[in-house]
Amino acid sequence: MRPVRLLALAPRPFEDELLSCWHWRVSSHYSCSPRQVENWISGGSVGPNPHLFRHDVSADQPATRLWALACRLRQVDLERLSLQNTGRSGASFVSDPAHRGVCPTCLDEDAEEGRDHYCRRSWACVEAVACPRQDWPRD
Repeated sequence: MRPVRLLALAPRPFEDELLSCWHWRVSSHYSCSPRQVENWISGGSVGPNPHLFRHDVSADQPATRLWALACRLRQVDLERLSLQNTGRSGASFVSDPAHRGVCPTCLDEDAEEGRDHYCRRSWACVEAVACPRQDWPRD
């Protein structure tokens, strides 16, 4: 059995973070992409799928296990970041991350709290048009 490659720096996932966002936060510590990190920890090629956003809707068990081992986390803690655990169909989420909304107020709060910016799972829902935490002016 090949020894598991460990990542020295691996930020802990936030409770409501998307799995792909966490992958990008970890990878940014190494100035590379999640695919490059996954190739390194697996000792080869991750396969034919060109990007890791697929993990948001359906967590890839073997890949999630590798990430968990390399980052010294429990696999179940990473699997809960996947949208598959919401009990909703994949069609109820915006699949293209470029079309997902973000809340600038939440991102500002992240910075004020000294946290990394991160994408919330609720932002991937098709019905998310405004952040429920946003305090909009009333007439």
